[in-house]
Amino acid sequence: MQNKYQKYFISFFPALGWALLIYLFSSKQVLPTLTLSLADCILKKTAHITVYAVLYYFIAQGFQKLNFKFEKVWLKIFFICLIYAISDEIHQSMVPGRTATITDVGFDSLGAGLVILYKFGLI
Repeated sequence: MQNKYQKYFISFFPALGWALLIYLFSSKQVLPTLTLSLADCILKKTAHITVYAVLYYFIAQGFQKLNFKFEKVWLKIFFICLIYAISDEIHQSMVPGRTATITDVGFDSLGAGLVILYKFGLI
């Protein structure tokens, strides 16, 4: 029988693992780039959207496993993703060769927002 903390840990393990991967990629001084700057920009912004959509999804799944209704927690999950995105940019600003931008936080938020729209059946 699982105690309360084990149940929470197991429920949110995928989200925690994904957040760790985000942190590890943010710690890299140099990321792979394409030679075409427009294509590189599109690829990186799409990655921001996708990575934070997956983070939102994993957190939502954790709450669902704990029997929370999505309608009651969707905004809390969004703020968790937003705070993590901001902290990730702050972390990146301390990595040599990397910069922090509010634009990236916007693309991260867009990814989380797309999952919200999907979960409510709007897209």
